Amino acid sequence: DREVDNWNDFICKLPRDACRYFVYKILHKTGAGDQWKNAFITWIPERASTQQINLYTKHENFVTRQFGVFFAYEASNLSELSYDIIVEWF
Repeated sequence: DREVDNWNDFICKLPRDACRYFVYKILHKTGAGDQWKNAFITWIPERASTQQINLYTKHENFVTRQFGVFFAYEASNLSELSYDIIVEWF
């Protein structure tokens, strides 16, 4: 499925040792039809420095408020970023 392939391509490009915030448009399929949802995700990998982890977690609430965040999710390893998990969460 194209959405899953696009997601996996994107996730593979995330740094394994640096934190990131990102917004990704997720296709959520329901019985009533397909819906696109914006997912705000904080990527805090286990190999990130303690200083960077503290910085990102400290400012996450501020960033989500600035975006008027809808849905937020935090992941620290790639298994937490499978397409199925993200779609179910949002």
